[in-house]
Amino acid sequence: TDPRRVHSDADIALNRQRSGLADIVDPVWDALSQASALDQLMIVTDAAGDVLWRYGSRRVRDEAERIGFVAGADWSEASVGTNAISQALRTDNAVHMSGPEHFAYSHMSWTCMAAPIRHPVSGETMGILDVSGPRRSLGSEVIPMVQMSARLMSEILQHSPRFQAGIPAEPTAQSHAQLAAPGESHQPVHSGPGLHLRLLGDVPAFAVGAGHWQPVSLR
Repeated sequence: TDPRRVHSDADIALNRQRSGLADIVDPVWDALSQASALDQLMIVTDAAGDVLWRYGSRRVRDEAERIGFVAGADWSEASVGTNAISQALRTDNAVHMSGPEHFAYSHMSWTCMAAPIRHPVSGETMGILDVSGPRRSLGSEVIPMVQMSARLMSEILQHSPRFQAGIPAEPTAQSHAQLAAPGESHQPVHSGPGLHLRLLGDVPAFAVGAGHWQPVSLR
């Protein structure tokens, strides 16, 4: 039940730098921990589901270590089975997952809520904010707080030095792939000139000509 892959400390440091999120993690944890007295764990991953930062009380961190929920761990579905982080990456939406909704038996004593952290210009998913804890300590009422915190991270990001220095504003190949539903080809299924719209499913999208699908912003 342990993750299939755990990155080295050197890889973790490099992935943190590449993520573009390093400047905003501490302020969000400060706000989140003050807003809630719950015994919780805050996790921030990159866009591949690799755990980059982990915050929380010593007791809940010790419990997380028993299932390999540690910095550097690959928390994608291919690595640990269905979980809130992998579902948030797949659906590009906030997810609540508790108990036996997890794939691994060792995760069934946990409740997890995860939401995408989006690039403030392109809307690309840069990572996942996850709040997890023992089932006895977390309920579904925490979901709005997690969603709001993920949006707050995007807002703060606009004013961070790293963003001002130029975080890529265009969706990556990985984000294009996430637009495809399970079993659907990542290549365009349309042809011919003009604007193509796809408004059904989790992520409304558009494409110009025979180009790739791109997410439609809320605006």
